[in-house]
Amino acid sequence: MVTAAVITRPAPAQRPAPAGELGEAWRLVEAAKAGDMTAVADLYRRYNHSIFRFAFFRVRSQETAEDIAQETWARALSRIGGLHYQGRDPLAWLFTIARNLVVDYFKSSYVRHNVPFANSAIVSVLNNADDHPEVDPELAALAAADRRMLAAALPLLSDQQQQVIRLRFFHGLDTAETAAALGIHPGAVKALQYRAIRALARLLLEESPC
Repeated sequence: MVTAAVITRPAPAQRPAPAGELGEAWRLVEAAKAGDMTAVADLYRRYNHSIFRFAFFRVRSQETAEDIAQETWARALSRIGGLHYQGRDPLAWLFTIARNLVVDYFKSSYVRHNVPFANSAIVSVLNNADDHPEVDPELAALAAADRRMLAAALPLLSDQQQQVIRLRFFHGLDTAETAAALGIHPGAVKALQYRAIRALARLLLEESPC
């Protein structure tokens, strides 16, 4: 009789717990994994503002950002058992959850066709509104990734749309100045910007991880 060998995969190698503030954060994570609700509350106080700010700079709605932050915590607590130290702050993991929730929000049928929401999200990336490396290095890294995605999407726009985006956001020209630079009517600039931002929103959503 031949018995099948049972293959077990080794658990991912864990790095030694760090010292200092990062070490304290991971000690809270380990305590939360063991069911310590005081540790959960401490993690919430430590990171919730950063998560809220991350969401707010993208959705530009306090109520929606608060909802995204709360759902981030709900998902995080349901998955925290699989979280292990790999050299990064737990905030990086929380930002990943929040980012996926923001993508889900913009993919909803209501927001997909609501230009002001798409506009504010793209403009926040164009203007680097959430790039504060001295406060949140992980947040700055995600903002940089957003800008790289945006730079990759720009060449997919029409030539005029690209020109409008570059003049309006990269060079800081207002609508009238952009119109003068391109030799077109200000209304045409607004129309080109409208279509360009919708196209960028669609392209970035298609590229974003879910």
